[in-house]
Amino acid sequence: LIAQRSFLLGLICMVSAIAMRHMGFLKIEDAAPVSRLTFNFCFPCMLFAKIWKLEVSASLGRAAAVSIGFHGLWICLALGVAWVVVPRKVRGAKMGQFIYCMSGFNIGFLYPLILASDSLAETVFPALVVWDLAGNVAVVFGYNYLVALTFAPQPLAPSAAAASAPPAA
Repeated sequence: LIAQRSFLLGLICMVSAIAMRHMGFLKIEDAAPVSRLTFNFCFPCMLFAKIWKLEVSASLGRAAAVSIGFHGLWICLALGVAWVVVPRKVRGAKMGQFIYCMSGFNIGFLYPLILASDSLAETVFPALVVWDLAGNVAVVFGYNYLVALTFAPQPLAPSAAAASAPPAA
């Protein structure tokens, strides 16, 4: 019944969006701002409403430890594969992009799916939040930023920039 209700609500939203577009209330250009608004406003509100009521027990410490271990191994694997796969002559920004794309997982899309079921919300959601906060957040907001800073393309030095500039007319 819960899945049908969620499906019906999603269907109503889709039909409403199509109807509003055909009636002229929404334009194709409105899709990106509406999408950003929905993701940046509604998603954090839903997470806040669900997480502040979440009961995190000490038994979830194992999920945190496994998450930290898994993400640590995944980082080592990403670095090792990048070192072997990316040719030496193109290392730098390409290597950083390769590592960046291999590490960090956006599992936020799973939250609404799991919260749609009361039984999963009680059993799986707490472990998912601990998994996400213990290892995934550190990778996405720590390690990936470090990779981006390390492998970011460097600006040309002033003398090199002047030499590569087209001659003045």
